[in-house]
Amino acid sequence: QILYSQDQDYPFRNAPNIIKYKRELVELRNWIVALELSFASGKYSILDTLNPRDFGARPPYVDESIVSFWELFSNLDEIAKKWFAHLVSFLLREIHSGRTGMFARPEDNGFAALWNDNLESDYIINNATLDNEKSDFIRFHLGFSYDNENNITALRRGDYVVLWPVGKEYGFEKGSLIKGSIREEAPGYLKISLRNKLTQLDVFEIEYWVIARDYSDALNKRTIPLIYESLKSHKLNIMLGTTKSNYTRSRKYFQDELSKNQNDVYSRAINASDYFMVQGPPGTGKTSYLLKNLLKYYYENQGNTILLCANTNRAVDEICSSIEKVIAKEDYIRLGTKESGEITHRILPNLISEHGMREVFSFLKKTRIIVSTVSSLTVNPEIFDIKDFNIVIVDEAAQITEAHIIGIVSKCDKFIMIGDEKQLPAVVSQDAKYLECDDESLNNIGLQNYSSSLFERLIMLEKNRGESNHFGMLTHQARMHNEIMKLSNELFYENKLELFDEEVQTRNLTNNEKRVHFINSPTEIHSKTNHWQSEKIFSLVETLLSEENPANQIGVITPFRKQVALIKNKLSKIPASNEILVDTVERFQGAERNIIIISMPINYENMLAGSQSVLEIGGVSVDRKLNVAITRAREKLFILGNKKVLSNSLIWKKLINLIEN
Repeated sequence: QILYSQDQDYPFRNAPNIIKYKRELVELRNWIVALELSFASGKYSILDTLNPRDFGARPPYVDESIVSFWELFSNLDEIAKKWFAHLVSFLLREIHSGRTGMFARPEDNGFAALWNDNLESDYIINNATLDNEKSDFIRFHLGFSYDNENNITALRRGDYVVLWPVGKEYGFEKGSLIKGSIREEAPGYLKISLRNKLTQLDVFEIEYWVIARDYSDALNKRTIPLIYESLKSHKLNIMLGTTKSNYTRSRKYFQDELSKNQNDVYSRAINASDYFMVQGPPGTGKTSYLLKNLLKYYYENQGNTILLCANTNRAVDEICSSIEKVIAKEDYIRLGTKESGEITHRILPNLISEHGMREVFSFLKKTRIIVSTVSSLTVNPEIFDIKDFNIVIVDEAAQITEAHIIGIVSKCDKFIMIGDEKQLPAVVSQDAKYLECDDESLNNIGLQNYSSSLFERLIMLEKNRGESNHFGMLTHQARMHNEIMKLSNELFYENKLELFDEEVQTRNLTNNEKRVHFINSPTEIHSKTNHWQSEKIFSLVETLLSEENPANQIGVITPFRKQVALIKNKLSKIPASNEILVDTVERFQGAERNIIIISMPINYENMLAGSQSVLEIGGVSVDRKLNVAITRAREKLFILGNKKVLSNSLIWKKLINLIEN
């Protein structure tokens, strides 16, 4: 029988076991998948068949959807139609890259890695031991130990995983998969939070388990309807760039704690009618100062309802900290799961657990500030039915593809984006050859690459028009010492960055020691690891700690997860190692430390491209990963790598020359 939960009178319907019907269902499923793959491959003619007049027989419950889609789509101009088709096609490729690896990079099999990869994969831990003493079976937080000497894994905190018991009668092919996410991570140990809190406990009587990386396509699936919704926005042509937005320099706004440059950008952002982009290079106070003061202005004026969002939970934590410096801690709600981020007291599910659904829903309708990651907004679009937002402020805007943000900003009267196109881009799973847009009319509105952000495209459009009304750059940085700032300033920012406090940021060390060091290291036969560098980092950290540098002010950055695991294993012998942040550059954006050590385990020239993210911006070649890595340091910077191999990159060659000369 099939349960129709909406039918109160006859919820159960008889479903006879007829082979013919099963074959028809499989054929229908295959036809749907074929249409998806056709659209993902750039064949958009199916859109022209959705005319209700030519659609053919259809059940009445889909009729309204077909008619409303056609009425909207058929009245769009050609650029809007192409833009919609190309973005949806990009998302479908992301979905299938994750499922089967079809459009993905050659080394990435997506979810199909479960049957295409062997158990020696960097993303699979074989024979992990379930630790009952460290597991919480009430909250379904399970602890697993594994041999980290012979099993250097690329899995880390925040990753989605699947696990299954070891044994002939178990395995993913037998349907024994349990899904979760990594909550805690230490050398030789993982704590996994299960998604299904109703899992039967008897399965955990088995001692040995396999843990493998999982994939979720929920975000990309939920994004497609939001792109469709954006077609209804009265600002569609403004967001596309086919209609110019008005700008009136009506007033000067001022905040005492902001610098002259920050106040100028702050004023221009408020004066903009529809949108404004804030370019914030590292250490310029884009979140801690500018976002905080923009929030304060919009909260104190005109009774605005404000949406604040960012790409990562770490950035949303920082936004929550800024909010609580401006308004009462109880005056905002954060969307997400109970375990999202570090600041959890205002997360919606936690509030419901504490106060009950009715009381929280009443507060949700009244509150004027909502905070969320982009992914939580996408999978919970009901918030836009409950609230109308006057303004949305998007942090980390350059890290979000246009496809993933357009549906959110189109729901608000005005949007302000804060980011830096010269730092990390969005993470996508499909191969680069599928990302280039080859449609001339879309190129003319700035859509060159599907992995690029709306932030980048709107700035490019403005520059191409010879205008600068809708973007502004913060130029005074207060993080880095001058010697460190010089590197990114000369390589990537055309010397536009200035010191916020020249006296402090030009101060010499007591022994006149250099603040920036390049340590030449030998190559090894390994892929994505270098044991010599891990040993050198161990001795370097020991020296730094003996000089009374706090462990929590030392950070180690490396491009590859396996090198992260290797360094963590090595540093675990140091008592304070858990305070030292060791991670890939993607996890470091937004973070900073007094001392940064960069490990580049590039043993062969052909590994260089995988460690870089190079883009031509305004005639300057920018390695966005390298830019983020070197600008995390406040006081000292150490870089380990093989000079000969790294110098095959012109950018790295310039950097090494700057350091050595």
